[in-house]
Amino acid sequence: MKEENEEETRDSGLSEYNIEGQEPDAKETSATSDTLDTSEPGEEEHSVEDISAPEPPKKHHAYLGLWLLVSLSIIVVMAVSFLEEPTLFGLEVKQAPFRDALLAEAEEDTATPDTLPVAKPVVVETDSTPKNILIFGDSMTFLLAQRMAKYGTQNGHTVYGVNWDSSTPQIWAMSDTIAHFIRKYDINYVMVSLGSNELFAKDLDSRAKYVKKIVEKIGDIPFIWVGPPNWKEDNGYNDMLERTLPRGTFFRTGMMQLARRGDHIHPTPDAAVLWVDSIMRWMPKSAHPILVDVPADSINTTPTLTILKKKR
Repeated sequence: MKEENEEETRDSGLSEYNIEGQEPDAKETSATSDTLDTSEPGEEEHSVEDISAPEPPKKHHAYLGLWLLVSLSIIVVMAVSFLEEPTLFGLEVKQAPFRDALLAEAEEDTATPDTLPVAKPVVVETDSTPKNILIFGDSMTFLLAQRMAKYGTQNGHTVYGVNWDSSTPQIWAMSDTIAHFIRKYDINYVMVSLGSNELFAKDLDSRAKYVKKIVEKIGDIPFIWVGPPNWKEDNGYNDMLERTLPRGTFFRTGMMQLARRGDHIHPTPDAAVLWVDSIMRWMPKSAHPILVDVPADSINTTPTLTILKKKR
């Protein structure tokens, strides 16, 4: 009897221990999902389908019909633009410019360097007829005329020079001297050499009007204007001449390196030869090119020269 009570007591202690902290034997405590009940009292049972996330409702675009109508309209308009003279009930339908725009863009995309338009340079044909050339201006004229006379002989021209010491464009513009010598020598080509005596002027606008007046006096006769040979930088005088004179008529001597006489202003005779040769090399690019082949060394022609003095 005592032994049975001890055994019962041991079994009871094991059960208490298991309840307080130890997991029971797996075989004794295992349960399947079919037998496990985890619901709280009074709580409804739910199946797997009940607790799954609800399927989102299908969305329908409110403007889908409108977009389809607009798209169809655009397709119809574009299709009509590619038809040749479309009509509707005997009336001509005005076409949208889709066709021209698309085809023009396609032509641009397919253009190659060989098909692109190229601006052709303006080439003035050289006048090969003999000329009666008048060179007029300030004291630089004498130097130019000496070398130009030799070019004249080489190319069939006759050169006349009118040298007016200390003269300016204003003096020539306000006199009838140009018209007088044009008539006297039956001039059909003119070279102007003016600007050295006002090279450092600052009132350029007032000087420009006399330049324009000289151009008017020359009239329809082809001409070039030889700019002054700077011995130091000017105040924009050469720029004024270049923008005032017709394109292709101004030879800019500027700061060309030329040997000078004792006054440090006028070029030496040898430097004047180089100066004229530079002008003649530029001549084919001018607005009025004439024959200017380099003269032979044997030519020793001198110009018909008139020297004028400034009135005191």
